[in-house]
This record gives sequence, structure tokens and C-alpha cells, in this order.
Amino acid sequence: MSSSNFIASLPSMEEFQGLGDLSNFSPIPDDWRMYCCDVINSTKAIEAGRYKAVNMAGAACIMAAINAAQGTDIAYVFGGDGATIAVPNSLAASVDVALARTKRMARNAYKLEMRVGAVPVDIIRQHGVDVRVAMLELSPGNRVALFSGGGSQLAEALVKGDKAETYLVTGSSSIPPDLDGLSCRWEPLKARHGQMLCILVTAVADDLRQRATVYHELLKCIESSLSPDWRLAQPVRADNMRFRWPPRGMGLEQQATIGTTPAWKHSMKLYVSSLFQLFAERFDKQVGAYNAPVYRTELRANSDYRRFDDVLRMVIDVTPQQHRAIDELLTASHKKGDISYGTHCSDAALMTCLLFSLEDSRHIHFIDGTEGGFTYAARDMKKRIAAMKGDREKGMVV
Repeated sequence: MSSSNFIASLPSMEEFQGLGDLSNFSPIPDDWRMYCCDVINSTKAIEAGRYKAVNMAGAACIMAAINAAQGTDIAYVFGGDGATIAVPNSLAASVDVALARTKRMARNAYKLEMRVGAVPVDIIRQHGVDVRVAMLELSPGNRVALFSGGGSQLAEALVKGDKAETYLVTGSSSIPPDLDGLSCRWEPLKARHGQMLCILVTAVADDLRQRATVYHELLKCIESSLSPDWRLAQPVRADNMRFRWPPRGMGLEQQATIGTTPAWKHSMKLYVSSLFQLFAERFDKQVGAYNAPVYRTELRANSDYRRFDDVLRMVIDVTPQQHRAIDELLTASHKKGDISYGTHCSDAALMTCLLFSLEDSRHIHFIDGTEGGFTYAARDMKKRIAAMKGDREKGMVV
């Protein structure tokens, strides 16, 4: 029996807090594989002010894999400067080609080098860890994945390790990738409460249930810190969504999605469609399939600002007081030896969009912080992990 319909057959979680309940996660079949994609030296690109291009490259890998899957549901988590994607082996050949073409696009269009590797799930389990997935329904028909079990982290380590050549996706093609649906048109989302806070947290316990408990309790405490209503920390709100013409990200979208269309024709199509979008947004109207007020409501619901792939990832709009409370909470948990974490703060967030069908209200929107976002938060976390490892080697209590 084919396992290709595995993701489609999974039930949906309705609340992100469900990541603390292991019963929500199902083992990914052995005849699947985990793709790990990331921008090499993304910090250097960020320091050059090119973080939107880094985000687009990461999202492009997801869009390429989805289009290559041709209707088969796959699982993915956006990481800011990359992505983790679970795909059945039956699609490996087409996804390999799609991601190799995306690497070439990132190099030629964005001047970014990408690393793409694939690790079979059965190989992951041979290393003594599991890889499980749960599906979070943001709205009807729009689901994102959460990965648990340690497998996604192991896959990343193998793709970056001494034997990386075993897993790296190679190949070259002059044919552009199919990135139809990748979009980048909204202005940065200004923080309404003062700060956009990116948070990365990894529980350090060996036992999977202990890790789940740590994440569950931590999420409850973070939500308490965001009183009176944690939902107000959602970074995409009606009062900070801005659309301008021409969109500042139009060039990135144009370079990624050109395909085999003549450049002038593709450019004209995007600028005309964005002009219609401007009209619809300015006057709260519907133009074709684009219904501005309905789409904005759906967009807020479909914003992927909280993620989990063995690492808890959040970007939230907080006051300085809330930021301090969360930092104290994370510091205390780190000193107890429960977690390692990293944070990064800026004054706005970026949004990168995957548009599947406006008519069917199917679209997902990835949120990241500006000025380094999750990439800088990851750098902060790696420093704490290194310090924690050093203390343990010295026999010190963290």
C-alpha cells in the first residue's frame, strides 16, 4: 500500500498548544525522506541588508517541492533562511530536480548559495531517533506541519556533517524551477506594541515526553506573560498591513517566478496584477478572484508565526515589559537546564506568501522578523548551546 497519502490522511490540530501532546504526532513512514534546505552564510547576506531575499529563497524551496508534488500533500516547516520538508520517496526524483533548480535560481537571481540535502526516514531511525509529524489547521484547507521526535534536527546535522556528500542533492539544469504561487508584495509589518520578538527554544531532555512537557509549560507561561490576551501579540493585524505600488519585493518575486516566460511579458503581468491589487486594497473592493477585505481576514488567520520542528519558533508583537517578562522566563528555564534558547528583537516583521488558490481561500503566509530575525536568534541560541556543552564538560551545573 502506498504511503503517499499519509499527510492527507492525518487529522488536524486546531490549537498550536497541541504540540505539547505527543498523541497529536504520527510517525512518518519509513519510505519518506526529510529535505533540509538552508542559505549558506545567510548572516553575511543579512549584514548586507538582503534578508528578504534570504526569506524568499527559503520559501522558494517549499513552493518548488509543493509544485513538484503535483497535488500530493507534503509536510514543511519554514525556518527563515531555509526549510525542512517531508516527502514520500515516490516523489524524490521530481523534488530533487525541483530543488536543484531552485538552488540555481537562488544563485543566479539572488546571489545566494543554498545547501539542499535529503535524509531517508529509515536512516534517521537507524540513528536511534524518531521523526513524527502533526498538522496544524490555520483555517479550513490551510494546514502547516509540526515535526517532533528529534529527526528533523538529526537530518540537518547529517546534511551539514562530515558525510554530507551522502545526502546532498546535486544536479544542474538550465530550466527554471516552477515557483508559481510564491509572492512577496506586502510592506514590512510594523510592531504595534513596540517590538517584534523572534524566539527560538529547544528542550534539552533526552526523553521525548519530558521535552513535550517543557514545551507545553513554556507556552503556557509565555501566553501568561502576554496578558490580557496573548492573541494581541499576533504580528499580522488589520492596523499594520500596508500595500504600496509598486511593491518593494516585486523584483524578488519577478526573478523567482519568471519560468520560461519572456522577461518583459512576465514583468508586465506582475505589475498589472499588483496594480489591480492596489485598487482593490485602496477601495476595499473585489477585483477578479481577489476580494481585498476577505483576503486580509484570511491572511491574518493563515499567518504562520508559530512553528515547531524540534525547535519552538515564534515571532510575536510585544511591549518592552512583555519582552522583559519573557526573557526572564527563558533565562530561568535555561538556568534550570531545561532549555536552550535564542532571541532577536526588531521593530517590524516580514511576510512571504504562498498562494495556491484565491477562489478556494488557500494561501499560507510565513512571518519572520526584520534585521536578521530567526537567523540571528539561531546564532544567539548556538552560543548558549556551546556554553552549556562547555559547562557540562567541565562538570559544572548550568
